[in-house]
Amino acid sequence: MFQDTVADWVDEASIRVALESGRTEDAGKVRDILAKALELKGLRLHDVAEIGKRAIAQELDDMLPKTRRVSQRMIEKVRSGRRDVSC
Repeated sequence: MFQDTVADWVDEASIRVALESGRTEDAGKVRDILAKALELKGLRLHDVAEIGKRAIAQELDDMLPKTRRVSQRMIEKVRSGRRDVSC
């Protein structure tokens, strides 16, 4: 029924590098990224990675401990390249 498809136009290595590089950004940088987003002129991959990283961190902070642990395990599986992630 469903086939495992791979999007050959997605540069997974670039995405991984962007996600890793976004780990050191400060709050001022995030405000700059959000201001740029409001201009509707597009964002760089690194900008999107930083905002996504912060959004995930905020959601994890708001979770109950058990839910957070399960979510963190799933996130690590996705970041390691797994496409078939379940609880």
